[in-house]
Amino acid sequence: MIGFFKKAFLLVFIFANSRSAFAADSTLVRKYRLFPRVYTLQYAGNLGFLSGGLGYSLIKDKVRVGLFYGYVPKIFSTKAIHTIALKGTLNLFKSRAGQDKLYIGTTFNMETGNNSFLKLPDKYPKGYYQTNAFHFTIFTGVKSYFAVQDRKLKGVEPYIECGTVDTYLYYCLTEKLSLLKILSLSAGLNLKFK
Repeated sequence: MIGFFKKAFLLVFIFANSRSAFAADSTLVRKYRLFPRVYTLQYAGNLGFLSGGLGYSLIKDKVRVGLFYGYVPKIFSTKAIHTIALKGTLNLFKSRAGQDKLYIGTTFNMETGNNSFLKLPDKYPKGYYQTNAFHFTIFTGVKSYFAVQDRKLKGVEPYIECGTVDTYLYYCLTEKLSLLKILSLSAGLNLKFK
């Protein structure tokens, strides 16, 4: 677990410092602008026990798109779980001061380990199960923004989200699970760079 934290923070540190190095060369400034400007660390939320992501703010920060890697250690599962997710959010409302925002979003997740399958294993009857390696999630959340007076870092955004997975939603709609049992909470922190 400590190794995961070290790798996540090292990745953020490398990207943050490489951005300032490229800024000194005018020919590289355009390439520098292609670097992700939002770095995220998230706890829970159907992406993994911990997940980290890189992303972009689009349309004056109304839309955000990011790529995430999630990890669930063996102490919480029979095997370690690794996920890759594409996450998109859309801001719906913001407070009068513009500091707090309500948003909705979705992810497209893929479990990359041996806990899921893309093709039905031979031990199951043909057509009995569908692939379980891919899932969609839907969620809503609230985030705050705090500006930072720094040469590289623009601000930080703590957030909380509530969401569910497509399979759980199906079970809820077919009355096999209650709404409260399919929801999960997550918390995270976005670092926005200039």
